[in-house]
Amino acid sequence: MLERKGSYYYNRRVPQHAVDAFGPTVRIKLSQGRVEASELAKALSTKLDQAWSSGSLKRSVDVKALLEAVRPRPVLLSDWVTEYVELKGIDPTPPNVAVDTLVSIVGDKEALAFTREDARAFVAYLRTKGNSTGTVRRRVNSIAVVISYAQRELDVMQQNPFSRLHIQGEGKDRQKRLTFTVEELRQGTSLAIAGGSRLALLFPVLAETGCRLGEMVGLRLQDIDLEQELIRITPHSARSLKTSGSDRELPLVGAALVAM
Repeated sequence: MLERKGSYYYNRRVPQHAVDAFGPTVRIKLSQGRVEASELAKALSTKLDQAWSSGSLKRSVDVKALLEAVRPRPVLLSDWVTEYVELKGIDPTPPNVAVDTLVSIVGDKEALAFTREDARAFVAYLRTKGNSTGTVRRRVNSIAVVISYAQRELDVMQQNPFSRLHIQGEGKDRQKRLTFTVEELRQGTSLAIAGGSRLALLFPVLAETGCRLGEMVGLRLQDIDLEQELIRITPHSARSLKTSGSDRELPLVGAALVAM
């Protein structure tokens, strides 16, 4: 095992009969932690010894896949949500909020140890806190996808306790959002520009461009082109987009240009 710039690497010569499959040397990054790297090196050595003991090898072998096969999988739900978010490249806030809330109620357990009773307790807790049934459903779904991911990765077939969960009165508390009238838009725009606060100035930009609030809040300086009088709505590390078609350029006109 070698250490280079804070990272540990596995480095081992390949026996002649296995060179066609592995190349002359197996060298791969293990971890930045010495203890973890040492355990991974031992497990990888065992795998390689088993492969090399079978005689002449001709097919190319993916050493990275071998390493992933011996890498310990997360145990607790809080660990699985971290892996899931990194794999999907999604906004970590919704799943983390849901999992943190669940953990605060029933504790941090192995992903496969949660029960239907835990799920019902989670729903009851959110309802007592005044969350709408729509919010409760989103929180439940956030946990359900993480548990489903853990089940697939661990190759376990069992009922997901957070799937097909009944939420009493679901949808009945939904309030229909009304659209602004033309006069309300004019009045709101005038007040926002006159007030000048950064938060208030979102109003005329939203009104003129039709952007979603999350898209506008997630704008970066490089997304705003005042010379061309436009803004670019693009995904980045701090904010994803709802659909692939949401990646677009929008002109800045009227009050939106003034606000910017």
